Amino acid sequence: MARYARVISVLAGSIIAVAGVAEPAAWAANPHAAKQHAAATSAQLPKGTAAAGQAQQGGETAGEADVLETSVTADGVAHVVSYTPAAGVTSDQLLANLAKAGKKGLSKSGGGTAQGSSAACTYYTWNTAKTTCPSVHWANNGYTRPQVYFVDHTGPQWPVPSATYTWNTAARIDSLYRWATCPGISGTHCVNLYDANYGATGWAGLTTWSYYTGNLNFVDGSVVIKFNDYYSYNSYGYLQDSCHEQGHALGLDHNSSTGSCLYYAIRNSSATTVPNSDDFNLLNWVYSTVH
Repeated sequence: MARYARVISVLAGSIIAVAGVAEPAAWAANPHAAKQHAAATSAQLPKGTAAAGQAQQGGETAGEADVLETSVTADGVAHVVSYTPAAGVTSDQLLANLAKAGKKGLSKSGGGTAQGSSAACTYYTWNTAKTTCPSVHWANNGYTRPQVYFVDHTGPQWPVPSATYTWNTAARIDSLYRWATCPGISGTHCVNLYDANYGATGWAGLTTWSYYTGNLNFVDGSVVIKFNDYYSYNSYGYLQDSCHEQGHALGLDHNSSTGSCLYYAIRNSSATTVPNSDDFNLLNWVYSTVH
């Protein structure tokens, strides 16, 4: 696959901006226990095979997308919040809502220039899939594959275990499920997931992260996912949102295909509940390099 270069401008205050099966611990306190136990014992999915090929650099047309709020602090750390539009809300409507609420450094993740931008970033695509911009990633910290625990604090309507096991089929990064507590194993990473009623904000879910502008590694402890219980969905919508936000926490941006859970908006469709092959191919390409 040929490489094509395109660099997007992103704010100087706005540079745009996880895989094992976890042990079945603390079942009794976990509202997902029955589903988690079933998935962990009878439906474990094997690790996938990394496809041969090369990601393209840049090359995607801006359109409907998640909305990003970004800033960079004096210590050279960039801070990002990625907002996923709720069903029926366009990215332009969400951006307007966030601006009205006083959010700064806003842009759409499909590309283009954020207000006040002066720095540049580079992202990568694999057909319909796209990395964050810049392409942010987890450090290996001595592991063959980065080890990322998704620490679940959500209610039973959010199928975080299922989404985690699906992402864990990626060949070159391990996504592990954990209920309530980060295991604190040296060299591993933890992403906390929460749900609450955040009101009529226009966003269904958000992922917050920070990264070092030098090596583009995620900052440990900075990656948090929140689901907005103000909006309700069918089972497919809840699964898409869970899968979608976890994809951001692994380093992927939105996907232009309605056949991927990383499609920009919640669709309540069985066709949009899991990553597509482009998501996995791009993710495996990102983690083919030790970070």
